[in-house]
Amino acid sequence: MTTNLRDRIRAEFDAAQARITKIQQDAGRELRELESRRDHFEAVAEDLIAKSHRPLRELATHFDNAELERSKDREGYHGVLKFKHTPRFPATAELRIEINHDEEIRNLVVRYNARIIPVFIDFEKSDHLIFDLDAVDEEKLFRWVDDKVVSFTNAYLKIQFAEEYQRNNLVTDPVANVRFARAMAHAEIEHGGHTYYFLSEESLKLRFHKVLFSPHLLQFLVFFVKHLFKLFSPLLSELCTFRKRYLILRHLHCKSHTGRKPAVFAVGFWKHFVDLHSR
Repeated sequence: MTTNLRDRIRAEFDAAQARITKIQQDAGRELRELESRRDHFEAVAEDLIAKSHRPLRELATHFDNAELERSKDREGYHGVLKFKHTPRFPATAELRIEINHDEEIRNLVVRYNARIIPVFIDFEKSDHLIFDLDAVDEEKLFRWVDDKVVSFTNAYLKIQFAEEYQRNNLVTDPVANVRFARAMAHAEIEHGGHTYYFLSEESLKLRFHKVLFSPHLLQFLVFFVKHLFKLFSPLLSELCTFRKRYLILRHLHCKSHTGRKPAVFAVGFWKHFVDLHSR
């Protein structure tokens, strides 16, 4: 083996080692740059997330069943507004606004995700917006977040009007004869072990008029009067006969007992009445 061959082999090893060293150095440099960009992302995102979650907090104030959860991991910042199932809104829902980054942490990514279960209405389920990490347009970002929150609000409020969600909550206004979701009732009244729901103030005020002139009540009143008359008709007939006899006897007594005192007339009338009635 010549010295020349040994040198050539050594040169190949040196070249390979140099390549490995460069790869290691490049990887270390890229990692340092990545961590530097991550620090930059967190500095930018931390300020943005507080502002971008304000619409979520504002929306939560309008619902008793909403709760805002915030979290952070290496991928970014997350804000989740969760809606619990209620009689008025019989569905579970989530609205997510997240600020993440791409794999190289060169771009800032704002994500919107929405979920409503069960799904009986159309709504925007996801979208995203991308900015260069060094050139974030905050005005555009916040306007975009506001629009997404409003869009979700519009979809969520539709639950109270969709029959597919409200089919187990529908009631009838007994005055207006209108079907509507129970949670929309203006007032409710307990009567006879049953709850009556009224959609408006007008139907609530007219409830007595409706009951008074209802067909069922009128039918009952006609039935009652007929049977009352049938029950008391013999007594009425007897009273008519009594009145006629009274007038006849009074006329006779006036002729034959003129000048007598009222007490004497009364005694005489009674005797004649008993005599006639016993025949």
